[in-house]
Amino acid sequence: MKLRAPITDKIDVRNFNDELKHAIVKRSRVRYMPTPQEDEEQSATESGEDAEALAQANEIFERLQREAEADEKAKEAEWIAKLSQEQEVNDSDYNATTGSYSGAYGKGNVSEETKDLAANILGEKADSLAALISQNQVD
Repeated sequence: MKLRAPITDKIDVRNFNDELKHAIVKRSRVRYMPTPQEDEEQSATESGEDAEALAQANEIFERLQREAEADEKAKEAEWIAKLSQEQEVNDSDYNATTGSYSGAYGKGNVSEETKDLAANILGEKADSLAALISQNQVD
């Protein structure tokens, strides 16, 4: 690495970090090559316990995969059922004004509070429109 003055600004910090990245050997890039003697020791230590642990881990993994597949199938069936319900077209939902099926939009029950609020808003609009029309007629 270069000899440098103390880091003073962000550009120097960035440059320093870039140089540092190239100077460090990453662990993921190092490949360990065992000697033949170590290979023999490893195969000798691999006993029935390791085989049992691997078999148990394999069983658990397969069970988890089966459960995940079952969950996916259940979700898919649920989505298909939901989409088929949404796609059912009823002739009473046809809106001749727009020429399309509008579904049940706007056909639900409206609370009294909402009706009163809508009436107040429309009443205010009607009053202001009437006042605007009368002003324009006077002019």
